[in-house]
Amino acid sequence: ANSDTCQTCSAGKFSGAPQSSRCVLCAAGKISNSQASVCTDCDAGKYQPSTGQFECILADTGFEVPTTGQSSQDKCTAGKYSGSTGSSACTSCSTGSYAAMAGSTTCLTCAIGQYQDQIGKTECITCPDGKSQDSVGATTCEVCVAGKAALAGSAECTLCATGRYSPNPMSATCT
Repeated sequence: ANSDTCQTCSAGKFSGAPQSSRCVLCAAGKISNSQASVCTDCDAGKYQPSTGQFECILADTGFEVPTTGQSSQDKCTAGKYSGSTGSSACTSCSTGSYAAMAGSTTCLTCAIGQYQDQIGKTECITCPDGKSQDSVGATTCEVCVAGKAALAGSAECTLCATGRYSPNPMSATCT
């Protein structure tokens, strides 16, 4: 080989110095095109687990890659989700919904008789005795008025039967 001829580095490799005699693999989290003198970081939302590569991989649904130059993707924590590929940040579930498991691609809606008044939660809260909720995705429970009652998790407050009563609001049962 002629010592005056420069070698072209292939994609995924770089020559770090002028007149360098060898090409070096790009580190994990970095890529290069052919003839590169430097490797570049994968963008946020993308990663590369292997050395010597020329393209980055989009984060999967249910995962995030929050910073540049990453060699792995992170599962969304419980209470958050990512419904698309290439996410740089997972999104907190909104009020009225939850994500029980890490790696969620969507949030689930609170069921009838339950509510969630905060974002980013892993479960819904059962409406307590004396309150009810007849809608899915609720952020509050409705208080039973005097003359009606509801046990925990009820869809609605029920009218006391003839001869029975509940003199106070938020009663669990009629007496």
